[in-house]
Amino acid sequence: MSEIMDLEIEAGEEIGHACRRAAEWASEHNCPIAFVFNGTRIEAAPGETVDAIRSRWWAGRYELEDRRRMTIAAERRVVEAAVEFFKMRQYSEAAYLHLLEVAVNDLLALRGK
Repeated sequence: MSEIMDLEIEAGEEIGHACRRAAEWASEHNCPIAFVFNGTRIEAAPGETVDAIRSRWWAGRYELEDRRRMTIAAERRVVEAAVEFFKMRQYSEAAYLHLLEVAVNDLLALRGK
């Protein structure tokens, strides 16, 4: 198959229209087409239906939202660990640093670093 072509999405364009354009371009050029819609990158293969492309976008959106929720939760754990230490001062410095390190590592893993 050929190199992937990028499809520019217009501001205000609906997902159905973007998927239809991607499907048409993929068939017309006989190569995969990639586009980004609301932060989710989607690829359309030649002969692929609009519904299949749209379904993949929805699945990507749910995955993106789950990742955002997990990132927010990890960030919250970092802040809570810092607040806990400074408020209660019940942990040794080593224990506090360990809590903070675990929370930061969780956050970095979620961000893919």
